[in-house]
Amino acid sequence: MILDESGNLPNPYKHVIVIPIYGDVLKSAMIYWSSLRNAGFDLFLVDNNESLDMTIGNLSNYYILNANQQGIAGAINSAVSILSETSNYDIVTLLDQDSLISIESLRLIGSELIRLGSKNINIIGPIVWDIERMKVHKNILIQGLPSPVYSLILSGLTFRLSQWHHLRYLPPNLEVDFLDLAWCSIMLRKGFLIHTSKSAILYQRFGQIHPNPLCKMIGMQYYSPFRHYYSIKNLKNLWFIQEVSLQIKIDQTFRMLIKPLLWILFEPEKKRNCKSILAALIA
Repeated sequence: MILDESGNLPNPYKHVIVIPIYGDVLKSAMIYWSSLRNAGFDLFLVDNNESLDMTIGNLSNYYILNANQQGIAGAINSAVSILSETSNYDIVTLLDQDSLISIESLRLIGSELIRLGSKNINIIGPIVWDIERMKVHKNILIQGLPSPVYSLILSGLTFRLSQWHHLRYLPPNLEVDFLDLAWCSIMLRKGFLIHTSKSAILYQRFGQIHPNPLCKMIGMQYYSPFRHYYSIKNLKNLWFIQEVSLQIKIDQTFRMLIKPLLWILFEPEKKRNCKSILAALIA
């Protein structure tokens, strides 16, 4: 594909954005998605709620119901598989429903991916700005390779659609938490190259500000008991993914040792947290 004089992809270009949806969709998100379509990007919305909402569906080029089957992993696997079998897009970008990335940054990521060439299997993502903490999000370092590589979060992760069959599906037993870390580990072990753009920026909220001063001071974010359940359950499943290094598994387990106690002691929904923790341990 030929780049224009500014080094960006020509317009129109075949770039599709896949967005899993769960829960309520803010009006601001709908306005943002409309602006992406107006700028020439196609949208594939995957609804993880129990039923379709055509008010949302009408904003997109593709809209399917996943009904939270295998969580975010299932939604992305379904969408990209459909695109791979039925379309000829050049580039796919994954995006969370509450993420914000400028049109310019999306075009920069597409251009950088194309410039990397097709000889190697390349994955690229933006710099991630943590809105609540007001600083750049620090991704997890994956060791045990010829050179250490930082993982990408799923939101903003961009790849060539033609290489989807090499990427392997996202691990379906990691519905939410640790999904990006596991997938990056799998890709790296298979010889993929992971890059972080130095120019593109994505704005992301990681949970909410924690209501307890102590938890806030040590860097914890506030999530629902429902999300706590998946944090513990997915950590257990992470141990069975052989491509993830032992060091990462130990580090993530060590971090989890004290969190359930803090959830019970310092978060409002103590009974629901207890039930979620117990359900995750026996799942």
